[in-house]
Amino acid sequence: MVQFTDFSSNGRATGVLADTGYAMPAIEYMWTKYSDQLIAAARTYTGFATYERATENVLKTRVAVCFYCIFYYIHQYPTQAALGGHRFGDHRITKTAFHAQVTPLMYTLAAIVNEIHYDDRLHRDNHGTGFLAKRVTTILDGAPIYVKEPCDKPLA
Repeated sequence: MVQFTDFSSNGRATGVLADTGYAMPAIEYMWTKYSDQLIAAARTYTGFATYERATENVLKTRVAVCFYCIFYYIHQYPTQAALGGHRFGDHRITKTAFHAQVTPLMYTLAAIVNEIHYDDRLHRDNHGTGFLAKRVTTILDGAPIYVKEPCDKPLA
């Protein structure tokens, strides 16, 4: 099991929350659900070529650090200069590593995350109030998600 407290700014669960904006159970849930797919994807990225001969545990740890860095980046939104050389516990993410390892994993995570269920928009508690109550339903997400384009080009 990956210990995300090892990557946090203070070595505790409060550091995970401060760094990523998510409580430890949320980060662990996401890691448990998506880690196998992220590790498999990392094997195909040139940024992880140096880990080709590494043990499974070494690759898993590096992917976990990059996973943690994704949420750190989204929450803190540091400049590339500030992020370059940032340490997550004993692990360092350079500007080059960010572009070669973290960014591709970020795109992969955005493509595989499946936490928003389209039918939830119809739930009775998921509506506006007043005159909007019967007219507007919305789900907002801060991650990059694909929006389907209508087949009818004038509507696009």
